[in-house]
Amino acid sequence: MLNLFLEGTTNTPSGGFDFTWIIMIVMVVLLGGWMFISWRSNKKKQQEQTNMLNSIELGDEITTIGGIEGRVVRIKDDHITIESGRDRTKICFARSAIATVVKKQDQE
Repeated sequence: MLNLFLEGTTNTPSGGFDFTWIIMIVMVVLLGGWMFISWRSNKKKQQEQTNMLNSIELGDEITTIGGIEGRVVRIKDDHITIESGRDRTKICFARSAIATVVKKQDQE
């Protein structure tokens, strides 16, 4: 059956089968699969980040994307105020500036 297909589709001047279209289709399928997997991975990471930012509570220890560490003392809309350092300096950040959160239950 395959021989009939190959013999019946001679597209090259020498009489052989031209695999260019098959190779191009395989390449497009592989590229599409890689892009889909990459998109799903990024979407999953973004969802985890959103869930982490929405679960911040008072008393949680956080680290900002700039490396500042502190304890959450106030949450208002998209702004979070933390206490940092020995003198308990209060600094306000946008919620999106938070890189990591350690829940107060995890510290005990």
